[in-house]
Amino acid sequence: MRKSQQLALSFVIACLMGTTQNIFAQESVSEIPTPITGEITNLDEEIHRLEQALEQLEEENTLLREENERLKHHQDSSDTDSIDDEVDMLSDDDIDSIDDEVDMLSDNDIDSIDDEVDMLSDDDIDSINDEVDIMHSPIEDSLYLDREDITTDTSYTQERSRISFSEEELNSLPGADQLAVYAIIIDENILPYEQMQAQDLHTILSDILDIMNEDEQAAFELWQEFTYLIQEYDDLIDMHLAVYQAIYPTMSERDNVYLLAQPLATFHETLRNARIAYSEASLTDAVAYLQEAQELWRMIEQNTELMNLLDMHLETAINIELLSRRFTRGEDKLFHKPSPWIAQRAEAMPMQSIDTAPQFIPLHRAITLWEQATIAAEDSNHEDALRLLAESQEYLQLYAGVSFSSYHTVELNISRRESLWRIAEAVYGDGFQWTRIWEANRDILSNPNRIYPGQQLGLPEVEGVDEETINSSEE
Repeated sequence: MRKSQQLALSFVIACLMGTTQNIFAQESVSEIPTPITGEITNLDEEIHRLEQALEQLEEENTLLREENERLKHHQDSSDTDSIDDEVDMLSDDDIDSIDDEVDMLSDNDIDSIDDEVDMLSDDDIDSINDEVDIMHSPIEDSLYLDREDITTDTSYTQERSRISFSEEELNSLPGADQLAVYAIIIDENILPYEQMQAQDLHTILSDILDIMNEDEQAAFELWQEFTYLIQEYDDLIDMHLAVYQAIYPTMSERDNVYLLAQPLATFHETLRNARIAYSEASLTDAVAYLQEAQELWRMIEQNTELMNLLDMHLETAINIELLSRRFTRGEDKLFHKPSPWIAQRAEAMPMQSIDTAPQFIPLHRAITLWEQATIAAEDSNHEDALRLLAESQEYLQLYAGVSFSSYHTVELNISRRESLWRIAEAVYGDGFQWTRIWEANRDILSNPNRIYPGQQLGLPEVEGVDEETINSSEE
């Protein structure tokens, strides 16, 4: 009985304890969810925020990849649109402007240039040649005008091929081999004249080659741009080259011929810049410099005093050069020739001197005055320079009157005695010209019928008989 009661009591206690634990457990469960639920909500928000940040990072990464691809292949749409806009702007505005300028040049300036060239070749050269013939015909062409260091450059006249495309070539993307051919065409037809434009065209070809296997449409658009630009550049080069070839010979001749430096310093410098630009494959700049030089020369031509100085200075120098190769009689009654004098540019001053023997005094004085005139002209003292040149020409006329391009030495001939008639007949082909020989040598001949072996007789030039004939008769 007692044992049964103990078991029953134990059961009751156990039940009470189990109920109590369940109650406590329920109370614990009911109290915990509030903070746990809050933490889970914050965690979800954090995860969501991190997911959004990750998506943003992925978008940025995608943009960076696209930017990298654009920099690598120049295919970003914004840059392509910008390039297209620039090309359109060039083709619509700048090219039209250039075409207008070229048309204006081709209609007005080219005709004017041709007229100036024709006038120079027919009139001016003849005028210079006439001025060189002072009192006597010159014994030969001037050494100064024939020297190689002042020869006009003709390298700009090289031939070039024009660039054109067939309809099929324009409407189809070429392969890599054909692109290499076009690279050679650029080097042969564009690079010698416009280095920067050639580099631009090579860049486009390189871009086409890089993307043609990945984006054929973009490559074809670049190809269309290439064909358009290369033909535009080719036309522009052809026009500029025509202008350069029309203007350069005349400007170069003026730059090379005239001996004075300072009065033409700006003109010389501008023309030198044109030559440098042309040699550096910048034809557009070369034409601009050349047109500037042409305008400077027009201003020089309008300055009458300066043009008279330039022409008179050159004329006097050439006459000195020619007369320094003539013979004049010395105190020993024999003919002597001075040391040849060669005209030089003012930059080569001082000039060389010739012999100072008495018979050469007029020529030596003419050279001294010419050198003084050169110094005055380089110092912009044009009035004094012109006066000194006039004095120099007076001494040249004096020397021309007592000098000869050739002379005849009387020889002893027992069977056929020499006479002025026979000498004139042999030299001029006309015995009646003996009077000229007589008049020219009266300083040593007291009687025209008496000439003696060993005497040297000056042979004056006669109209209609050239100097070569006189010299050959003496030989």
